[in-house]
Amino acid sequence: MAEIKIAVACHKPSELPHNDIYCPVQVGSAIAKKRLDGMRHDDEGDNISRKNQSYCELTAQYWAWKNLDADYLGLCHYRRFLTFPEGEFKYNERNQIEAGFLDDYNKKRFGLEDQALMHSVIESYDCVVGELEDVSKLFTPYGKQKTAYLHWAKHDRDLINVNDLNRLFDLVDEMYPQYSHDLHEYMNGKKFLGFNCFVMKRELFDEMCEFEFSVLDRLERETDLSHYDQIRTRIFGFMAEILYSVFIYHLEKNGKRVKHVPLVYFNETDPVSTFVLEPVPDSIPVVINSVDYGYDQTFIDVTLRSFLATCNRQTKYDVILLHRQASPILLKQLKAECGECGNVSIRFIDVSRIDAGLFDRVGYAKRKYLDDTRKVSIDPEAILPWLLPKFDKVISVEWHVLFNYAVDELWDISLPADCVIAAAPSVIDLSRVNKSGDYLYRRCRDVLGMSDPYSFFDSSVAVMDLKGMRTSAHLDRIEDLGINDRFVTRSCEYLNSVYEGKVFNLGFEWCYQSKSDGFRANRIKFAPLSVFNEYNAVGDPKIVQYDPIAFDDPQVDEWISRFWRNARGSFFYESMLSNVMKRQIFDELQSKSFISKLLNSLGMSQRASAADVVGSALSFAFPAGTKRREKIESEWTESALGNKCLRHMK
Repeated sequence: MAEIKIAVACHKPSELPHNDIYCPVQVGSAIAKKRLDGMRHDDEGDNISRKNQSYCELTAQYWAWKNLDADYLGLCHYRRFLTFPEGEFKYNERNQIEAGFLDDYNKKRFGLEDQALMHSVIESYDCVVGELEDVSKLFTPYGKQKTAYLHWAKHDRDLINVNDLNRLFDLVDEMYPQYSHDLHEYMNGKKFLGFNCFVMKRELFDEMCEFEFSVLDRLERETDLSHYDQIRTRIFGFMAEILYSVFIYHLEKNGKRVKHVPLVYFNETDPVSTFVLEPVPDSIPVVINSVDYGYDQTFIDVTLRSFLATCNRQTKYDVILLHRQASPILLKQLKAECGECGNVSIRFIDVSRIDAGLFDRVGYAKRKYLDDTRKVSIDPEAILPWLLPKFDKVISVEWHVLFNYAVDELWDISLPADCVIAAAPSVIDLSRVNKSGDYLYRRCRDVLGMSDPYSFFDSSVAVMDLKGMRTSAHLDRIEDLGINDRFVTRSCEYLNSVYEGKVFNLGFEWCYQSKSDGFRANRIKFAPLSVFNEYNAVGDPKIVQYDPIAFDDPQVDEWISRFWRNARGSFFYESMLSNVMKRQIFDELQSKSFISKLLNSLGMSQRASAADVVGSALSFAFPAGTKRREKIESEWTESALGNKCLRHMK
């Protein structure tokens, strides 16, 4: 069996395949602030480590050339790997597979730890490289271009200086005439390899490195980088992509056995261990879910301030904030506020990184929020037991709540043996379940699989026995629900579906849904009378949950007024006011559209009838089980209107 070594260029701690074929190398080690553990360093032995800013991953390639001994040598990046299994994969516009996590799931999926398979493929060829991409389909600052040369040239003063590109051609013509014709021919075509990811026989690797580094050395000596920005300073790494591509083209023309395999690009490569939080000893863990789209994330500061104001100073609290790419300024401010208390710690989980893994495992749908279209998958609150695998129990709250009392009493509630969640009934959802003409009752039975829709609870405030939740339900069940429901499922719907009959009733005082907008005020009266009376009997709620829509009118009720009184002390108060005004302007413009005016002119029963008519017509045009139906089901999930149409189709 041949010895194979593939250098993996790394500049930060990364999750890597457990595979002796790969040799992780820290690039730029000579100028790095910190040396990374568990890998080789490109400043050892004969090296060009100090040139990393302009040579990029080529410093790892040079190091491998001068310091590794193997029958096959190669290069890849910490987020780009060659794949070896056969299979059907989706490709992006660069003709690469785009994946989320570099985790065990994807390591297996792409064969990154299958040494036997890698040996079998690699040893059958002289060289294994990625797939070619059609650069005529890619945009440049001057639009799409017909050839690889023009594609690069039109990035003048953007990625490169075109004079350097032209000088590269001159140097190859002068120094390596045997490659000259292939260079011009290749760059006048529209297919390009690039990315410097490959593995090849040692003698070919030596030949390629001699070709590349001798040309780049001449180009470097003739190039003044003093006015180049951070991107254009990487000129020799970019030019190496061209030299590498031409070298492979030359091999193929001369009869070498070259195998093209998919190149996979990972969006998230941080070590998996960094995603797993450890419980803080002797603390009450409080998870705040602030991952909703379409609202100003600075509002979470008001929620946290109300929590801190009610804390028991003799109790330690471990706050875990779930967010999606929140501003570093916001996170810094939240951390500072908790630090001032002395007994409250706060940690953050950016679930956009978790989303990347969910997209791989279960897929996603596209939704439009205001003027932005986003990918959505399963709500992180629904998978909290697996998101926090080392926690046995937590208090979970949504971001749009106000705390009036400390949560110590809530934490001390003992769950019955047959329950894994403690939560309050949802007066809003039970009103919808009970109202004629609302689809929620049918949805609870037909989609969520609930035997009793009147058991619907509100997960905005909950005590969760995470250990029991992991034991009593499998993650696959939640994933299947999301997939079958096109990811329109609310987090509370996941939990109601999966844990029905295993919920202890907290009572409305622990999650009092404020009548903070016209929709809620009108809906609540349809609740079952016993629920309605129990809700109205609450005089001093411990935690209040409000609808964010109420931000449009700060005078609507006591609790929203209290929100704004608390907000005045926030570091972000002016930002909140500004964003509320922007939202009002957006809503005003939306309300003036023709369709909105038409719908507003109809009563509820007329709207329902119109929806049924539209649904019947669409069902006739796109029969269930046809290719046409499959196509619109995949495309229409990208918009709220499309989803509504799909719900009314038969």
